[in-house]
Amino acid sequence: MRNRSTRRTLSLLLAGLLVLAGCSGDDGGGSGDGTSGNKLTIAVLAAPSLTSFYAPLNEAGDFDGKHGLEITFAPKSPQALRTEFASGATKLSAGASVLTDVALLNQQGAENVYLFNTFDWWGTVVTPASSDIQTVKDLGGKKVLGALSTTNYAMFKMTAGANGVDLDSLQEQNADPAGLVAAARSGREEAIQIWEPAHSSLTAGNSDWRSLDLVGDWKKATGTETVPYIGLAVSKEWADENQNLIQPLYDTFADMAKYVKDNPAEAAKRISAATKIPEPVLTDLLGSDRLAFTVYPATQERESLQVILDKATEFGVLKSKPDLNSLLYSGQITAAS
Repeated sequence: MRNRSTRRTLSLLLAGLLVLAGCSGDDGGGSGDGTSGNKLTIAVLAAPSLTSFYAPLNEAGDFDGKHGLEITFAPKSPQALRTEFASGATKLSAGASVLTDVALLNQQGAENVYLFNTFDWWGTVVTPASSDIQTVKDLGGKKVLGALSTTNYAMFKMTAGANGVDLDSLQEQNADPAGLVAAARSGREEAIQIWEPAHSSLTAGNSDWRSLDLVGDWKKATGTETVPYIGLAVSKEWADENQNLIQPLYDTFADMAKYVKDNPAEAAKRISAATKIPEPVLTDLLGSDRLAFTVYPATQERESLQVILDKATEFGVLKSKPDLNSLLYSGQITAAS
């Protein structure tokens, strides 16, 4: 039975992902289906989102050109990206999750499919180093500040629930994602749910914070080793009409991930110049396992994705359990060797 706090989170998710009839605003580029021959306009979340890293990384090696494409990454606010993707005004989103931007939207009448993963999930709850909150189980009955309508917060709630936390007992307070770091630094908050690159911006160069290992908690509770999170999702109609572009798209993103792995210092410099995130913060992030820039076809992690959908249904993020096959691109994508 869905509890009150989860219903609140679901209502916020639905508000943020509401299909707007006639929505046609363009917050950064592109029109129509975002495709003209080999020219693609792909929506991403604006800096400092991880998805704002794509453009400078792509430019580093002209990876799209290498694969016969010309990609424009169009930065958008979270609300603009999700409402436009929900309405079909944006056909390609590289800031999409299979959980909310495909499964949840499809339950509201959209027809989108998830092609491939780019970032595995990483999120945490930060507490002052002196706090008595040591694990996710200690959050029961505590106040938690977070961006309640985000997929990252939904993953946190599912992780807490899977680890035995009574979700009704959480004292949830909503905040804009951009304000989470400032709220933490104010010293007035007991626990703040946060992710990258905001986490690195908060914790770089100091030992003021304890970061809960939510990813480890999820893996232990579910028995899975991979947590698919953000990737490329497209309208089913676009996928059907542009199958010849999907493998080159995958290869472009796979090359970006390899570039970061092979050239972290250079990648940090390029991303810093494009996003204004300090280079030392990015150097720390890119050298850690928190970036989780991992590109693979969605079908490669069916079991892990099914677990996410199961938990989302159990804890009220989804109204009912969807058919996983209906959410994934059914064509062939050859993984990078």
